[in-house]
Amino acid sequence: MSNDVPGRDALRQALAEQTPLLTATPTPVPVAVRLHRVLDSASDLLDLTDEQCDVGVREVVTRTLAWCVEQVGHFHRLPPGYAQGRPVDGGRSMMLVLVDDLDLLGLTLDRSYDAAYRMDQDALGEQLAVVTETFASATDAEHLLPADHSIIDPETAAAHGSEVGDDGIPRLPIPDQPEPNHLRENQ
Repeated sequence: MSNDVPGRDALRQALAEQTPLLTATPTPVPVAVRLHRVLDSASDLLDLTDEQCDVGVREVVTRTLAWCVEQVGHFHRLPPGYAQGRPVDGGRSMMLVLVDDLDLLGLTLDRSYDAAYRMDQDALGEQLAVVTETFASATDAEHLLPADHSIIDPETAAAHGSEVGDDGIPRLPIPDQPEPNHLRENQ
């Protein structure tokens, strides 16, 4: 287990931001239902731990969120007809493969919750190993978390004639508009 696992509050915020993005409209209902189950189970796992302890629980949640973001992203990049209907794995479509994987991940999270509730570190370690091996992800946890600082420096933006809004997006000021019936010079 790594010591650079994000904190509980950061993971909670990442779950809150990613859940609507992952379960929104191009996601088919069978996938969205399983995603809700998995992400709600991950949130419930965070309720069992405080900020200082149980790095294992936070690592399970981090790896779960990273895997879900990657897999749903891969699924959305496929044409819908191909993803939902073309058999690719033993007669199953990509959607059914994803649904089966989400069901297995949900079961693993249920077992992780049970282990965390019983404070059984060995069982939690086993479930973390299942998540790590079966649901491997190349996504770094830092990329899932919201930025804790502004990416745009307001002073630099102001020096270039922009204003940074509350949302962190720089905008050029609206120039003064000419009168509607103005005439150009030399006319």
